[in-house]
Amino acid sequence: MNHFCKECGHELKSKANFCPECGTSVQQTTQVHRDNTISKESAKQSLVSRIKRLSRKQKVIGSSVIAAIILLIVTYQIGATLTDKDRLINRFEQALADQDAKAMADLLTAGDKRLEITEENLSEFMKYTEETPSSQQYFTEDLRAQASVYESGNTPESSRVFSLKQDGKTALIYDHYTIEVMPFYFEVRTNMKDVHLMLNNEALAVSDAEAYTKEFGPFLPGNYQVSASYENDYAVLENNVQLQLLAPYDQHQQLDLSLYGEYVSLSSEYEDIATSTSFFVNDKAIDLSEDNQFGPVSVDGSIAAHSVLTFPWGEAQSQKTPIESSYMDLAVPSPFSEEIQTEIVNTIHGFAGEYVDATKARDVSLFTTTTDAYNEDATSEYDNMNDWDKRWTGSYDKTVVDVDSFSLFEDDDTFGLEVDAQLHFSDVASYYADDEDVEKSDEVDDLSIEMLYNEEDGAWYVNDYYSLWSFEPENTVERKVKTQ
Repeated sequence: MNHFCKECGHELKSKANFCPECGTSVQQTTQVHRDNTISKESAKQSLVSRIKRLSRKQKVIGSSVIAAIILLIVTYQIGATLTDKDRLINRFEQALADQDAKAMADLLTAGDKRLEITEENLSEFMKYTEETPSSQQYFTEDLRAQASVYESGNTPESSRVFSLKQDGKTALIYDHYTIEVMPFYFEVRTNMKDVHLMLNNEALAVSDAEAYTKEFGPFLPGNYQVSASYENDYAVLENNVQLQLLAPYDQHQQLDLSLYGEYVSLSSEYEDIATSTSFFVNDKAIDLSEDNQFGPVSVDGSIAAHSVLTFPWGEAQSQKTPIESSYMDLAVPSPFSEEIQTEIVNTIHGFAGEYVDATKARDVSLFTTTTDAYNEDATSEYDNMNDWDKRWTGSYDKTVVDVDSFSLFEDDDTFGLEVDAQLHFSDVASYYADDEDVEKSDEVDDLSIEMLYNEEDGAWYVNDYYSLWSFEPENTVERKVKTQ
């Protein structure tokens, strides 16, 4: 067995009396070692002896003190673990991985006291992290980076979606940490009154002015859809934007949800000569702007417009026409009601009969369906016949009127119309009074008949007529002479 000097540690040879290095007596060192060993054993025996001499009460108190010290140490370690920021971050990470909205709601605190953190309110954020797994790591690692800043004795910058906050002490001993979520806000602008604003199909507000601006919030992070809609009897207008609230620079956003519907210019055939014109959309009377525009209105054909025109003889209505463009000129099938059309056809029918009687007699006074201007021309013609001893004979059979040919006009504040008609006569002949042989034949006259309206009488009178090149109507009415 090797021996070493107790003073300098140098190895000693067997049976050496002195250390060759420092000169210390080997016997002295050995004796010191023996003395130390005896002293330790003596002290140990003394402690054991004193413990044995303690009373039972003293032993209980001592044991309690030792147990209390151990309990304090264990409790401190447990408390430190429970309040540890790393454990908090791990719970955050696990809640994301498990898509546990309830656990996440329990972990977070709000950066705005108005912000309510619930499972439901967290649904958009949890949905985003589920659909974008890389975001889970991003948010978790950002929290760990903040924890490292605290470890270095500094405070991390707080402009983050999730901020690790050192919030005082727990039990006056441990540092208390929370995860604070950033509140998000957005401002909406729209350009119409009564616009319904929605967030993910839940009502936000209804605009109360044409130039409307309002801030909404706070909201939890996530992806949202903000929509604006306006609906009246004539249009459904919509606008929406996808809103991403997932980064600090998203915290305050401005959204323009202006609505732009079509404004339609409405006009109607005969509008320029009618006494008045009213426009209707889906059978409801509307007011037009100074430039004859109306809106906003849908132009997909789902809405129809028509006009009602007022004339001295009554009203006429245009066709109901689907609105499919921004300019609509409404066609009027006829500026006359069926009743007025019937009166006009009867007047032409009466005129044809009177023409036969008056021309045979060369007597203008037999006309009751003609204007003064026509009678003046007829008087001149009959005078000429008398001067030249001319005669005319014939019989009136029927009139065929093209009801699609009615064309209204206005001249010098007098309403007039042109209508195509075919007059049928039989046994017609023009001859001189002294002719012995008179040849008679059937005659069909294709005419454009001009008529004028007399507002005092409330009736239409024949003013003139002109020959047509052809008469090929598709929609006609007839009047025949009644036979005895």
